[in-house]
Amino acid sequence: MAVMMNDSKDSQHFIAYKTGKPLARFSVLRSYLILPFSRKSAGHFFRFIGGVITNFFLIQQKQKIGITHIPVVHVDHPLDEKIAFTPGKVKIYLDFVGFFIRIFSMLLKRLGLKTGLKYCADFFDFLTRLYKNAGSVYSQCLTTTDRPHYKKNLRFLVIHLFDPHLLCVPSLHVAIVAGCWAFVRDVFSQKDVFLSDEEKNSILEEIYGGAVAIIETVLYVKQHSINCVAAALYMLTFSEGEDFFSSADADKITGDLFALQNDVEASAKDEIRSYISGLYKKLASAGEKSSSWQKPVLDFLRQYK
Repeated sequence: MAVMMNDSKDSQHFIAYKTGKPLARFSVLRSYLILPFSRKSAGHFFRFIGGVITNFFLIQQKQKIGITHIPVVHVDHPLDEKIAFTPGKVKIYLDFVGFFIRIFSMLLKRLGLKTGLKYCADFFDFLTRLYKNAGSVYSQCLTTTDRPHYKKNLRFLVIHLFDPHLLCVPSLHVAIVAGCWAFVRDVFSQKDVFLSDEEKNSILEEIYGGAVAIIETVLYVKQHSINCVAAALYMLTFSEGEDFFSSADADKITGDLFALQNDVEASAKDEIRSYISGLYKKLASAGEKSSSWQKPVLDFLRQYK
C-alpha cells in the first residue's frame, strides 16, 4: 500500500493520511465560485443539494418531530468497544465535505474548465445516486449507535445539535470517501485526461489515504459501527457495479484500516478487519441472489441483535 511507505517520495501522502486533508493545495473556493453558476454544472449541483435534503436531512427531521415512525435499530457491535472514543479525531471526521469539494477543485484545476466541468457534473450525479441509494434504506429502517454525550468543544456541539444520529447503515461518510477514490480512478482512465501517470498515481494515493483516515474516524468518534462500514462498501459495489468498486477494492480498504494507528491493539485490528470483510461478503453473497441490493441490508438490520 503506497501510503504506508516511509521514503521521502511518499512522505506527503503519509501526512495527508494523518490529517485527512488530501489535495489541500487545491482551494475549495474555486469549486464554490464556479460549480453553482456554470451552465454545465449548475443543474447537477442543485439536484445534488436537493438529494441531500430529501434523502438525508428530511428523513431524520421528520422522524425527530414525529411525522414518521420508522423502526430504529441499534447497530453497535462488541468489537466497536475495542476502538477507544477519541475526540481529537473529530477534525478529520468533519473534513468529510472538504474532502470531496477539494476533488472538484482538483478536476477543475488540472483538467481545465471544459473537461473538468464535464467530470464535475458526473461527480455530482454520482454523489446524488449515493444519497438516493442510502435514502432507500433509511426510509425503511433507521439505525443508530450509542455515541457518547460528549459536548466539550464546538465541533461536537455542532454534531449533536444538527445530527439526530439516525442514519448509520449504510454510512454515507464511508461510501462517499471510498467512492471518491473509485470515481477519480475511473476519470483518470479516460482518454481525454492527459495527466502523467506519476501525477495520477500521486493524487490517487492522497485520496486513498484520506479516505481510509476518514473511515477510521467514523469509528473513533462513535458516529458509526463497524456494521456501518461493511454495509457502505457493499452498497458501493452493488449499486455502482463491480467494475466501478470491486470486492477487491473493499478488501483493500478493509485491510488497511488502522494500519498506521498505534492506539488499537494488533489483535483487535485483525478482529475488526475480519468482521467487516465477513459481513461484506455475507451481504454480497445475498445480494447476488436478490432482486435488489437493498434487501440483504434490510434483512440484516431486521434480524440484528
